[in-house]
Amino acid sequence: KPTLKRGTVIFGGTFNGGTLSLQGSIDGSNYATLVDFQGDAISATAATTFEFQTLAPFLQISNNGSGTSEDVDVAIQLVDSTSSLDK
Repeated sequence: KPTLKRGTVIFGGTFNGGTLSLQGSIDGSNYATLVDFQGDAISATAATTFEFQTLAPFLQISNNGSGTSEDVDVAIQLVDSTSSLDK
């Protein structure tokens, strides 16, 4: 049974025209771009941070842009939504 997770994703580095997005899947095959707490797609063209929640057990970063010489770092932290960190 999927567990609701709260998360933070941090994008950093040199994008050079590239666009990265955080995607989630419930089956590991079909992915969709996740949204943040404001309902905006988690998609970055420059260094930024997003907070989100998801039931998806599978996550991936997708490079949707046409950037060249990209050098991007991505960090993701997930915690159970029932964690003591949220109380």
